[in-house]
Amino acid sequence: MTRLELPNQYAPHVSIRTIDRVLREANVRKWLAQKRPRLQERHAKARLACTLARKDWRSEDFQGILYSDECTMRKSSDPRRVWVVRTPQEKWLSDCLQPRGKANEVGLMVWGCFW
Repeated sequence: MTRLELPNQYAPHVSIRTIDRVLREANVRKWLAQKRPRLQERHAKARLACTLARKDWRSEDFQGILYSDECTMRKSSDPRRVWVVRTPQEKWLSDCLQPRGKANEVGLMVWGCFW
């Protein structure tokens, strides 16, 4: 619901300026949606299980592990940004994220690791 629809549905006697002030005082404002991979529930559960299995490891336990990651840099064919209205604490909620999609775009993939 937009801030302009709020008074129509809930408080027709309240001005838009008052609504803006109350939202600002509650730290609810327009933010860029955070981009994250589109994870299914099973992916999230597997990542959590992996993390919890290693939560008590010491630095010596990690010495035989190689960490790697990849990153794709793309020249975006869709420059539009997605904005969400939320508080800072809601930053990582799934309905406040913009899932990364797969697209046929010009790009470069880089890969790296550390041990």
